[in-house]
Amino acid sequence: MTTEIAVLNKEAVALAADSAVSSGGNQPKIYNSADKIFALSNYQPIGVMIYGTAMFMGIPWETVIKSYRADLNNTAFACLGDYADNFISYLDKHALMFTAKDEFLCIKQMLASRYRNLQKKVEMNIYQKAALKKAVLNAEETKEVLKDTLEAELIKWEQIPQLDIFQSDFVAECERVYDATIREVVISLFGGLDEALREILLKISKHMLVKISLDPSDLAYSSGLVIAGFGQDQFFPSLKSFYIEGKINKRVKRIVQHDLSISQEENASIVPFAQQEMIVTFMEGLSPSLKATISRAVSKLCKRLCDEVAKSMENLNNVTEGERAHVGAVLSDNKEKFMRTFEKVLEDSVKKGYGPIMEAVQVLPKDELASLAEALVYLTSVKRRVTMTPETVGGPIDVAVISKGDGMIWIKRKMYFRPELNPRFFEIRYRESLDARKTE
Repeated sequence: MTTEIAVLNKEAVALAADSAVSSGGNQPKIYNSADKIFALSNYQPIGVMIYGTAMFMGIPWETVIKSYRADLNNTAFACLGDYADNFISYLDKHALMFTAKDEFLCIKQMLASRYRNLQKKVEMNIYQKAALKKAVLNAEETKEVLKDTLEAELIKWEQIPQLDIFQSDFVAECERVYDATIREVVISLFGGLDEALREILLKISKHMLVKISLDPSDLAYSSGLVIAGFGQDQFFPSLKSFYIEGKINKRVKRIVQHDLSISQEENASIVPFAQQEMIVTFMEGLSPSLKATISRAVSKLCKRLCDEVAKSMENLNNVTEGERAHVGAVLSDNKEKFMRTFEKVLEDSVKKGYGPIMEAVQVLPKDELASLAEALVYLTSVKRRVTMTPETVGGPIDVAVISKGDGMIWIKRKMYFRPELNPRFFEIRYRESLDARKTE
């Protein structure tokens, strides 16, 4: 995991990211040296951040981005969305870097990983039912729990909207092309199941193949990609971000998360990515988890109050059944109205805390934008360090500012080598820059 942020106003966009990256399974090893911010172009004011899975189709994102950057050279596009589309097109069409064999391998790994998690979910449900029964489940009861868990998983995936980028004929083609691969994974992990249960698993697999779940547990298999900066015809910064989950039948499987632009009306924006709780708490004055807890507690209190009133009416001899039913309906209706009023009051209170911060961000100069972005990432890093949780946010914080006139400027950047020992690296970069300008 990680924490990243983009802070935008009319003058510039500041990007900040921590350096923590984890690898491994149940007890992951955490390193604090990962690069997550890159220039998407050496010559235009466009930057990119990555989070989530550090690789795309088995290749490090850093390699993919720098390969694209060399291919792009000094090409410029009118708006930021064109850069995003061009980058996605590069991923779609690069058959040498991403082969059909790689696609099949990544699909098998994705399905296998998700189904191992599903197996854990089944085991947990069996354990919970056994605990309630206070006895070991027999074979028939175990099968019932398994069936219920698989059916619930299928319903979850059926309710996920179809990706706009995949038309029905493309989906049908994918199901045909990868049918044997899907069956291979299902049989290897669930070979002992009867045909009916395996059919449910096959249906789930076909949804997993062409859909992206925004459930946090499912996003563990996705990469976050954030592209920010200025197109050639844009005077204010823009940002577009995606969740990306490999390639399916030569097309990048993705969903847009954010697509925003600073304008005369929209003067500033703060956009957090990955672990967001501390950043949201700072901006809104209330953590998302506490907000949810308060809402649940108030809802339970309302229900309890209504139940107590209804129960007390049952003991009144001079009240008719019709009157009791009427009071019950009024209580139920007013409970819903009260909760809507409470939610609105809570939301208005949050907005009051958020408003002054955004007013300040509108007028921040470039150096202060960078300081704010760094501080917000640092908040999450500190919380992880002082609580009894894995330090999945930490290490040096890289900060870059992108403006129309100056391009992408590094404010803070760690280097894995000592610059004074590598003059040739900078000489090559300088020569490449001169050559590109000569061709403009």
